[in-house]
Amino acid sequence: MNYESLVFFFVCLSVSVFPVFAQNRIVLKDSLSDNGYGYTLYSHEWENFRRLNGKNEIIGFAGSLAVSANRGNIKDIFNIARCYYYGIEVGQDSSKALFWANEAIKKGEFHPVKYVRDFAENGNADAQNILATCYYEGKGVPKDYSEAIFWYRKSADRGSAEAQYNLGHCYYRGEGVEQDYVQAADLFLKAANQGNADAQNLIGKCYDDGTGVAMNSIEAARWYRKSAEQGNVIAQCNLGVCYYYGNGVVKDYSEAIKWYRKSADQGSFVAQYYIGVAYDEGNGVDEDLFEAVRWYRKAAEKGFALAEYEMGVQYTVGRVVARDEHRAFEWFKKAADNGYVPAFVSLAQCYCQGTGVNKDEKQAGFYYALAASQGDATGQYNIGAFYLKGIGVEQNVKLGIDWIVKSVNQGFAPAEFTLGMCYLNGEFGVGKDSRKAVELLERSASKGYPKAQSRLGACYCLGLGVKQDMNKGLLLLQMAAEQGDKEAITALKLYMN
Repeated sequence: MNYESLVFFFVCLSVSVFPVFAQNRIVLKDSLSDNGYGYTLYSHEWENFRRLNGKNEIIGFAGSLAVSANRGNIKDIFNIARCYYYGIEVGQDSSKALFWANEAIKKGEFHPVKYVRDFAENGNADAQNILATCYYEGKGVPKDYSEAIFWYRKSADRGSAEAQYNLGHCYYRGEGVEQDYVQAADLFLKAANQGNADAQNLIGKCYDDGTGVAMNSIEAARWYRKSAEQGNVIAQCNLGVCYYYGNGVVKDYSEAIKWYRKSADQGSFVAQYYIGVAYDEGNGVDEDLFEAVRWYRKAAEKGFALAEYEMGVQYTVGRVVARDEHRAFEWFKKAADNGYVPAFVSLAQCYCQGTGVNKDEKQAGFYYALAASQGDATGQYNIGAFYLKGIGVEQNVKLGIDWIVKSVNQGFAPAEFTLGMCYLNGEFGVGKDSRKAVELLERSASKGYPKAQSRLGACYCLGLGVKQDMNKGLLLLQMAAEQGDKEAITALKLYMN
């Protein structure tokens, strides 16, 4: 193009395009003057030039708003929703208005809730679901689970898979309705059959746990796969777990690693932890403790309690990282703060022994009690022992025996031994009963607990509570001695001499 042609081109452009700019700006300012934002300009001249030269269908300032909105500008996300709602410079389009209104709400701009309500009240299922979520989360309206349920149900009844999933979630958690796992599973299944990936994952979880449906690991894996193949990050990890442990599918470590990695690549810290487990155990990958710790750390640094606990274990044993009791304590504390019950026990042990922290029996008792309250057998036994002896808590023999019995009922060997010794010696308010004592010692010894093996061996050697049997008694003492039990070692020396 020569110089004269170029000058002529820009003259024509200034005549044909610039008046359009002014007109667009005036129309939009008048139409949207109450939104509190005004408008944002993003290369409007270029957008209008493209329109006037017929290169696409972008229309004036509304087209420019669309460009800005697609770039994430919250003001213009609202403005373009308004354009489609009222038909400003574009034809009225409820679907596009609803889409942009929802995008604005997600970003914290709640003016468009009134548009959503209008569509919802006119029977639009998608709008009903969005309005329900606004009530559920308290976005633009007061948080109100009852209202959320009302609109979720309307939308679900119209066949919205997303609303069916959301309503199912409310029944699952008991939010706005009485908790009902059967109803939750039914709704998840309806949404899953429509292809909703989140629902497919959750109905898989229901089958996995037997929640609301009969437990069925094959069905669980089938639904996890459907969801995972749609890219659901949680389902990918869940499917990996199925393959790793052979739940509902033939055990296949390589397939497990494949799905773990897909999930981890999307940022799943749960999958990162399980990859660490695979490297730790050498399943599906070459055993590599350094890689295991690297993956554990990735997950732990994202706040995953199991990984935090595992890092505590790593610093306790010092296999790969240098042994560091203080850092171990810190990781156990993080896991405990995230509610991981085994970490309560580990923290209690740290406080009890002064490992990585100053010795504090009251704190030890506190964490043992926390673990016990969550049904942990180790916690139940230890807090029971604390109450029996008044360690870190005010002595309460009855409460101590009650906790130890709870632990015994879960088959915890140290608790069986302790209660057995109470019966053997008639201690702590327990009547002396040699037969009960031997029964409990037998149960504990059968689990390999050396103290029980040692005392039970002595019972057989002496004929205490059982028919005397020196051979069996010496065998039990030998088993305990091999595990380093000092009483057994001493007793064997006496009997052998």
